[in-house]
Amino acid sequence: MVRTFSHPGNTLDHIVAGSAVVSGEVLEVNELLGIAAADGAIGETIGVHVRGVFSVPKDGVAKAFGERAFWDGSQVVLTAVANRYMGLIAEPAAAGVGTCLVNLDAGAIAGGV
Repeated sequence: MVRTFSHPGNTLDHIVAGSAVVSGEVLEVNELLGIAAADGAIGETIGVHVRGVFSVPKDGVAKAFGERAFWDGSQVVLTAVANRYMGLIAEPAAAGVGTCLVNLDAGAIAGGV
């Protein structure tokens, strides 16, 4: 029998390129959107979380449980146009609060859902 399963895929290895990254930073790597699992210098291999619930920066707008979360390059917004789908809001977040919890969708790719 051929073995095809490798691992659950919650975290994927990534060789840091371009600039160093900080643990917890949202990374956009080609079509992938994830969260850096560790600090990493250029050339180092780090894990990138692509599934799970993470606290990420958000705009000043309130977020409701279950709403679609989009990444505008610096924060979570609710607008799909010109932004990347990230996952679903995992817990309500009030207006004016700087972060929200997002349940990452490993299929979050450029161009949306």
